[in-house]
Amino acid sequence: MTYWGGTKKDGKRGRGATGKMLFVAALEVSPKGRPLYLRLSHLSGFTKQEIKSWSSKHLVQGSLVATDGLNCFPGVEAANCYHEPIITGGDEYDEFKVFT
Repeated sequence: MTYWGGTKKDGKRGRGATGKMLFVAALEVSPKGRPLYLRLSHLSGFTKQEIKSWSSKHLVQGSLVATDGLNCFPGVEAANCYHEPIITGGDEYDEFKVFT
């Protein structure tokens, strides 16, 4: 889940930046880890309830959901999915590479 687009208006970056659209991106992968399906959806906020509602509508119960560990993502557990937070280093490059 992330913010998308907009031009730089006030110098703010990331969450709270003006001109950005909040959205969730869900990627289904094959057993070999290859991308199969992608869903992008606009959200009104990063809250546990918003994530629970979205997950209940768009994810199969029992799915494993890997996230960056933001505090709203345990909402997927309320939708009967498994949650695997992957804590990253913020703006710093981290060693966990999803795509090679």
